[in-house]
Amino acid sequence: MANSLVFFTDIMTEIPHLLRIQTPLTFLYGPLLYFIILSYHQKNTFIKKDAIHLLPFLIIILSLIPIYLMSGNEKYGYLQTMINSGHIDSIIYGLLRRMHILFYLLMSLGVIKNIKTNRQTVIYIWISFLGIWLISMYRFIFDFDLSSVYLDMIYINCVVIYLAFVITADVKPKQSPKAEEKKELKIIMEKINSYLIENEGLKDNLLSISTLQKELKIADYKISRAINFNTGKHFFDYINQIRVNKAKEILKARPKMRIEDIAFEVGYNSISVFNTAFKKVVHMSPREFRKLSTSENR
Repeated sequence: MANSLVFFTDIMTEIPHLLRIQTPLTFLYGPLLYFIILSYHQKNTFIKKDAIHLLPFLIIILSLIPIYLMSGNEKYGYLQTMINSGHIDSIIYGLLRRMHILFYLLMSLGVIKNIKTNRQTVIYIWISFLGIWLISMYRFIFDFDLSSVYLDMIYINCVVIYLAFVITADVKPKQSPKAEEKKELKIIMEKINSYLIENEGLKDNLLSISTLQKELKIADYKISRAINFNTGKHFFDYINQIRVNKAKEILKARPKMRIEDIAFEVGYNSISVFNTAFKKVVHMSPREFRKLSTSENR
């Protein structure tokens, strides 16, 4: 996308040291898309090992160091060759970028289709995105020109617009449930709490609405509706609340138990995520809470 701009405006020929500056950035599109979707549906999910998603970005930077170290004249010559006849590395980077985007497109689809109510509609929309990607790939392979870049731009814009609708859809005001529905939502809530606490479903660090749907045989939108109606919270905020409350009980009852072990006991797979969630609810760290509880009991 950035290449098309500089080609048509001659910016690159005037400032050759901009050559390939934008190339590594295109390998951030996919991870950003994926983690925006993931963070919206699963609060506090980013952990240290997720930094591996930045590896392609870093590898591309390393591979481009020889080009970055070229003189201005060398970069100008490289640019002219790239415009007139193409470079093999342009083809390689273009192919890698498209495969990279496809990978994260499919990963993002995997997250959304397990949460949105109308899965069929979601799948149709993402198949359309895939169609744009395939056309872009075809143009890139069989008719290598800037038109494939425009298709990339269309694809990115479509995804962003779709995400805007997905995110705002859940914040639209809902109608107040009728008496019969209220009764049903309370029954569903009892089943949810029974599974989470009595059956220790809370310990599952991969717990999601789709998990409850499978275990309770209740539609995911009803689960979400029941939690929102009975607690005023969204799913992951409610789960964090219960987990933190359980952690508070353990911190008081078992003063010798390691905080890391408590985090895993209540369903967190990372101590940093646990600390963040705990502070959000209690406004102090688990260690500070334990210290305060111990001093009060003396």
